[in-house]
Amino acid sequence: MNRILSACLLAATACFAPMARGGILFERSLVVDRSVNIFSTSQFDLEFVLGDAFFTPSNPVKLFDDLSLTPANIGDVYVANSTNDPDFQSVADRLTDGSDQFIRLVLEESASGRKEQRGWRESGFFVGHGSTLDPDLAGATIEGVQLRIDGFVLHSSSLAALAPAGPPVQVLMTFTVLGTAVPEPSTLAFGAAGLAMLVGAGYTRRR
Repeated sequence: MNRILSACLLAATACFAPMARGGILFERSLVVDRSVNIFSTSQFDLEFVLGDAFFTPSNPVKLFDDLSLTPANIGDVYVANSTNDPDFQSVADRLTDGSDQFIRLVLEESASGRKEQRGWRESGFFVGHGSTLDPDLAGATIEGVQLRIDGFVLHSSSLAALAPAGPPVQVLMTFTVLGTAVPEPSTLAFGAAGLAMLVGAGYTRRR
């Protein structure tokens, strides 16, 4: 009987424990590159814009909108959360509302305003996250977003022919969402079954 109780307790704990602590909800690599370098300096501003349209959203929410980058920032990790970004809760709400809106990544040269942009529907950005059938991270609790700069190549046009193979402008990043995921229905059922067995075993022992 003790073995049965232990197995039931283990099953329930394994199913419900992940709901009580945060971790990596989603992670993907991002690339911004150009085949021709139109930039003349190495200082850039980066931001993510979330909204109901790509170019001119009526309800934009920005993430990492005060982030400045140079090639010297390779390896740096930036984290946005409710303690350092007053708009973070709006970002978290947007990424979990179940609506297939747009995410736009903008890399803009600080001096000239020239920019390179990438964009996705949320269903394309979060493809393969596997937690639900929703286009985004609906139902999850987002505690932070992390951005790591993995590479920053910036060759001037005059040096492009001498540069290693690859685009003269290339920024590589890893985008990570931290928080607590929605448990799968099968996981909830398994955990509930374990709890039910615990209750039943306890009732049997009392009799």
